[in-house]
Amino acid sequence: MSKFFIYAAVLVALTTGQNSPHPECNVNNPYIQTIEISDVRLQVEEIKENLQRLAAKLEGQDVVSETGRSVYPPDCSQVSGTSGVYFIQPSECPQAVRVYCDMDTDGGGWTVIQRREDSSVGFNRGWTEYRNGFGSKFSEHWLGNEHLFWITAQGQYELRVDLRDFNGASKYAVYYSFRIGDEANRYQLQVASYDGTAGVYWDALSSHNRAYFTTQDYDNDKASSGNCAAHFGSGWWFTSCYQANLNGLYRTDGEEADMRGIIWSEWRGLNISLQYTEMKIRPTTFSIL
Repeated sequence: MSKFFIYAAVLVALTTGQNSPHPECNVNNPYIQTIEISDVRLQVEEIKENLQRLAAKLEGQDVVSETGRSVYPPDCSQVSGTSGVYFIQPSECPQAVRVYCDMDTDGGGWTVIQRREDSSVGFNRGWTEYRNGFGSKFSEHWLGNEHLFWITAQGQYELRVDLRDFNGASKYAVYYSFRIGDEANRYQLQVASYDGTAGVYWDALSSHNRAYFTTQDYDNDKASSGNCAAHFGSGWWFTSCYQANLNGLYRTDGEEADMRGIIWSEWRGLNISLQYTEMKIRPTTFSIL
């Protein structure tokens, strides 16, 4: 196929707003998301995603089995290649999911579920958007609670959290037990068995174990009054309200009095917002040898 026809196909896909050939795991009321974009770079990255998807089709990567089911790996631990965006299809999930695979950190095989690095994507969103996911897989995004449920329902998974502050210092946390409940169980968090450098005497995220997910329009936290998500401007597994909140408001102005930033209390306290965070998962059986 000539480059002219390739570019023509890309332009048609981008200008007509057609849906992805893989509608992902949004089995209820799929829709085209409207993302508030404050950075032109994010638009360019979305175009990259469309180009990559088209290239995969042209190279014959849209493989269909004899049963009619698309054939993709269940997560990034079974992806062969360098770090980048790939399609995966968790077992029992009816559609493929586009994810970013980190193939470099600690042996690779990580499916990225969250990233914060600038203010290009707002994280103060409602239940539906957190359920389905939002943002660009190449930069800031939330994979989606429904996708996260389908992935972690496949077996035992571990979670890695990478953190960086505005001084360039970095920490990490690993949890060797991690999974998310389904929507009927309000995407309840199950996390345990901490290791890493992001906590010395205790760990910020472990205190959120068994917390339900809360958004501005669906209050599931344990606060006696008010909605933690509405107050702190993010969706998260709030208790009353948090020791860690990696989906908080992106702040660049140092110490905050209102604690509404991207927070990991055990490392930088409740008043210092972080510059970069990334959450990613892989099977606990993954071998780095």
